[in-house]
Amino acid sequence: MTNQTDQADRDVVLVEQIGAARVLTFNRPESLNAMGGGLPVRVLEELDRADAEDEARVVILTGAGRGFCAGGDVKAMYRTRVQDAGADGAAAQAPRAFPASAVFSQGAIPQKIRKLSKPVIGAINGDAAGAGCDIALSVDLRIASERARFGEVFGRMGLIPDNGGLYLLPRLVGMARAAEMILTAEMFTVDQIADWGLLNAVVPHDDLMPAALEFAERIANTPPLALATAKWGLQRAQHADFETSFDWVNYSMNLLRASPEHKDAVARFVEERAARRASSD
Repeated sequence: MTNQTDQADRDVVLVEQIGAARVLTFNRPESLNAMGGGLPVRVLEELDRADAEDEARVVILTGAGRGFCAGGDVKAMYRTRVQDAGADGAAAQAPRAFPASAVFSQGAIPQKIRKLSKPVIGAINGDAAGAGCDIALSVDLRIASERARFGEVFGRMGLIPDNGGLYLLPRLVGMARAAEMILTAEMFTVDQIADWGLLNAVVPHDDLMPAALEFAERIANTPPLALATAKWGLQRAQHADFETSFDWVNYSMNLLRASPEHKDAVARFVEERAARRASSD
């Protein structure tokens, strides 16, 4: 039987299957969906589940309430890093070396999103700040409410982007814009960043989820193996020169040409065209 604590953890992510889309809603609205209270673990679990289930052709991430995700839970940081660490009046000291586990502790959600075989749409309903901004950067497509704001606000806390922002943001908006966002640690409205190449669409707030679901249905028309290969290919192409990229493309195309999905798609195309011609005669 699920106890109350387990149920509370489970409820921090709401899960719906709507058409082809698995909708995952961050559900800590009282904290603008800050990454605490079991939320990161639940998100990772639900991403794994969506990746394994055929009915989830596309994943949509959004937030409950006014925020998409406020990033780290600053109240929890205060308890663990200020109150507890400063109980004897001494300031916490920075480690002399990186902990061996550091590479595994940072960026788990963005890394999972990037490796997922399903396309991920961010339906950015409100503030995406800090780690929340990095999560928004890691998805494949971003549809934003007119109320949304984005901010790499780590500098306010004396930190740096630790969930992929240093890597992803310059590739999305260019070095100058990335430096502006990271070094000022300010929040930017969708109007301010409308022409930066970060967003696929900005829609009225009440139209956000319908727009995201419509996008998901358009994507779901492509066979799953081709979707996964195209998603990973887009990522790999950022790091290879034009000629080298064809090594991976040729390998992938050989696999796709031999797949049942490709043969079914070709047969369906030919049969539907023949049916249209017959009906027009």
